[in-house]
Amino acid sequence: MDHPLRVAVADADADGLLHLRDLMRHLGHEVVAEASSGPELVEQCRAAQPDLVITEVTLAGLDGLAAAEEIDREWDVPVVIVSARDDDKQLERAASSCVASYLVKPVRDADLKAAIAVALPRFARQHELGHEVEGLRRDLEDCKQAERVSGALAERLGVRDEEAVRAVENVIDRWARL
Repeated sequence: MDHPLRVAVADADADGLLHLRDLMRHLGHEVVAEASSGPELVEQCRAAQPDLVITEVTLAGLDGLAAAEEIDREWDVPVVIVSARDDDKQLERAASSCVASYLVKPVRDADLKAAIAVALPRFARQHELGHEVEGLRRDLEDCKQAERVSGALAERLGVRDEEAVRAVENVIDRWARL
């Protein structure tokens, strides 16, 4: 990592919050938001727009996973979940959500460093793939529209579909050269 990250941390326990803040600072990152509840975390993230969110699962108001999902609906940011328990239901929820990494307490700096090192490029790749999928959807819609146009043209002119497709492609090529 070539620059410090701007990080939001959340834990309902004051000692846990202090521990996360100290870990992030020890790793060379800037803590730009701290929260002890889910709604507070969401608000802090809206204000600070961090590069990374690290949150304990057990938060008042909204648990860490629900807060992460709400944050994800508003903007893209990787989330690392921290939990006191190795709970299968929580792991399942985390795996099917926007969570980039999951750690079980006690969290050491080496654990967090590794989780961040894996989460950031994985998150970036997922974000990139999302944009590719959106582009492919647009391309597919364009193809469907072109097929409808060429079908209507073939029917109106009384020509085969292939001839109509060529005619549409020629028009598109001419427009592209303008």
